[in-house]
Amino acid sequence: MIRIVPITTCTRIAIVLALLFVPGQVRAVVAPGRPDIAVPREAVRQQGRASERSAGPGDALVGMRFVTIKGGTFTMGDAFREGDRDETPTHEVQVDDFALAAVPVTKGQFRLFVNETGYRTDAEKGNGCYVEKGDIWNYDPAATWRSPGFIQDDSHPVVCVSWNDAVAFAEWLSRKSGRRYRLPTEAEWEYAARSGGKQERFAGFSDPTDFHRYGNFCDRTCSAEWRNTVQDDAFKYTSPVGHYLPNGLGLYDMAGNVCQWVADLYGERYYRESTRKLPLDGLYGGDLRRERARVNPQGPAEGRYRVLRGGSWNSAAIDARSAQRLRNKPEFRRSYIGFRLALSP
Repeated sequence: MIRIVPITTCTRIAIVLALLFVPGQVRAVVAPGRPDIAVPREAVRQQGRASERSAGPGDALVGMRFVTIKGGTFTMGDAFREGDRDETPTHEVQVDDFALAAVPVTKGQFRLFVNETGYRTDAEKGNGCYVEKGDIWNYDPAATWRSPGFIQDDSHPVVCVSWNDAVAFAEWLSRKSGRRYRLPTEAEWEYAARSGGKQERFAGFSDPTDFHRYGNFCDRTCSAEWRNTVQDDAFKYTSPVGHYLPNGLGLYDMAGNVCQWVADLYGERYYRESTRKLPLDGLYGGDLRRERARVNPQGPAEGRYRVLRGGSWNSAAIDARSAQRLRNKPEFRRSYIGFRLALSP
């Protein structure tokens, strides 16, 4: 049967939503303040593919929950032919088992890191953060993760953080816990976003008219010229993490809310260079799809930029697709950029 259980507070700084699978029954969660949103049936069907990972010392410190994801082979890239050239060609990729945080790192969790270490972000050391002021985006010397130009509480995702800042947070948590926290690879991120490599346009769904149920994007509250004037997700800027429906693996905010740094360097031709053909492809039996697959790709060996995934509160729906690739310099920060962590077995 399906039961609705109360939201619990993992720590005083973060509200964590997760799917709890129990043999013979399903416990679902309802997003705070959104009684119309409950876990979809598709999430229930994914029990064999993902499970909740128990918290270790580092997890308990900052109140994180991770979803253990069974690896597999999937077709990576823009199968719907609606993106940019760097999303093609589609190609086979194999990823091993890994765990991914159920939600992006929150402002409260990042605050713990800064308070303990005295860390100064790239925004604090440089000329601030790139923020929205009316219809204009520009660097604001006063804007940092503490004050990104709009009101946030500690349950919102941290923003105005660079790739360097995200890596520093992961390294700190790894030292504290003795476990290997890191940014996910681009392949891991897309595999997880598409509910274990399914052909989904977005994270857990394919119909853009469902976006306001699954994520925070540029809807009628947004000021950008590409805003969707029909849908309303209730937030102009960031929303609390885990506020909307999860995808099929129980991951939240994989489409919208904040763009997320991943580990890989960016290469415009990387997908074209990733396509492998066997000399006698198609002549013999066996799992040729698996044989063609790139195994645990880490991205190009060289490059100036790092990859961003997922879209944000400022994104049109097409820019929050699971195959969408963005990039910027590792020191870049913007008020719609955050991150989530992966955990190696």
